[in-house]
Amino acid sequence: MRIQIERPQQRRIRILLPNGLLMNRLTAFLIARAQKKSAKNKNDASSDEPILTARQMYALFREIKRLKKTLPPDWNLVEVESTDGENVIVRF
Repeated sequence: MRIQIERPQQRRIRILLPNGLLMNRLTAFLIARAQKKSAKNKNDASSDEPILTARQMYALFREIKRLKKTLPPDWNLVEVESTDGENVIVRF
């Protein structure tokens, strides 16, 4: 995954993170646990946020990895441009 931040009159920031480091069973477990704890702390019955188990989160990670192989390399997952000229691009 590549995160690129471009700001006018400043240096460009690039963050390269390997997908295997971000999307594995351990991180799926930790994210599911944090999500469950966060939902328990809210105690809001009207919240529509889905709570995923670690197994479901890992299945989502596998699908993202599979999708990455079929997408073109210049495809952006997220691209945001602010009014002051700052750009943020997230790519697989």
